This record gives sequence, structure tokens and C-alpha cells, in this order.
Amino acid sequence: MVPTLTQLGVKEEYFDWLINNVLTTMKVVLSNNPRVPDGEKIREIYQGCL
Repeated sequence: MVPTLTQLGVKEEYFDWLINNVLTTMKVVLSNNPRVPDGEKIREIYQGCL
């Protein structure tokens, strides 16, 4: 079973920091996706994983 972000100790207050890091350090990985997510889409994904 895969743990949720909540079980890993991630709180919604960390999302801005996490999103900023994804958008700045993972540009190449994101650009290789058929649909490049923006910050709001990444936030939705994180919220779904809480």
C-alpha cells in the first residue's frame, strides 16, 4: 500500500514550496509530458494525495 502525503508528514502549508521546487528543478521532466502541468494542476494532484 502506498502511503498518503499526510502519512508522510506533508501538510498543505508546504504546497507552495513543493510546487515552486517542481516548477524550477523539474522543467525538463515536465516539458517531456504530453500535458505540461502548471502550479494549480500540481496543487490539485498534491491535494488528492493528502
